[in-house]
Amino acid sequence: MSQIKYVSAPCGSGKTHAIINSILEGRYDGNLLLVQPTVQLIDNTYNEIKKRSPSSHIERFHSEVITDKSVSGALIKHFRNPYPGNHVVITTHSTFLNLYFIANKRDYDLVLDESPVLVDPFDEKLPDHHHLITDHLSLEAQGPSYGILKPKNITELTSLAENRNGDRVSKLFAKLARLILSDDYVSYVNLQQYNNLIKGKQEDGQLVIYNVMQPTIFAGFKSLAILGARLEETALFKKWSDLGVSFCRDVGLESHLRYTEHTNGNLVRLHYGFKDNWSKYVRDTKHPELREKLISASMELIRDDPYV
Repeated sequence: MSQIKYVSAPCGSGKTHAIINSILEGRYDGNLLLVQPTVQLIDNTYNEIKKRSPSSHIERFHSEVITDKSVSGALIKHFRNPYPGNHVVITTHSTFLNLYFIANKRDYDLVLDESPVLVDPFDEKLPDHHHLITDHLSLEAQGPSYGILKPKNITELTSLAENRNGDRVSKLFAKLARLILSDDYVSYVNLQQYNNLIKGKQEDGQLVIYNVMQPTIFAGFKSLAILGARLEETALFKKWSDLGVSFCRDVGLESHLRYTEHTNGNLVRLHYGFKDNWSKYVRDTKHPELREKLISASMELIRDDPYV
């Protein structure tokens, strides 16, 4: 994907409504694959389009609609045998990124509501069992500090990725194996940390791998547009620009926004509740207890002040 259209606007500026209005105005003359972050947002989008245009053919693919089989499998099947007329398909970021194959990509415009995350990290304490995956990897140094992991035993990595027997230990490595096997990710490690782990010299036994998404993951679609708050400031925008991707503003979608700047930023006070780098991964996996602590601290700061 050498060119990507984008809309960079603040939260609340109406990016999702801009997509809906563009769909209803017939901007997408063929088929549209819309990828959104949550099930609730998908349902809201679906209901709004059906309310305003009952004849529009829209299909949702998420776990609350498809309950008797794999959502990813159902979506792969749809792309192989799609609805014959113009239509809209909506699914989650999670489902989209789990698709191992998408047929007929060229027939779909792709719109991502919210930017995907550039880095998918793996960080587990595995002093004794890291070999279950590291034995099947080779390491290529990329300078003095970092290296790239490459598949060495594709058969074993594929077995881990598929985990056909539902083994709980293999499940820990399944996603990582898929990412390392994928041409759409590059897996980086710190050379010293990784080599010390392999040699049994690392005290904490952490296997830390940074899987970086490549723009090739969106190759083959008719077009691609990404909508996100402050998109130019994201790691994805900067990294992919360095890789040669040309980002250009989607003026058509921008014309539907309520506004492009918050005008009351001078009223904002920032309080930092966590000194290290913060992410969804840190919040949900490494420090899940912090959420309630941050809420309590915030309520203490706000007290009786009005807030939204």
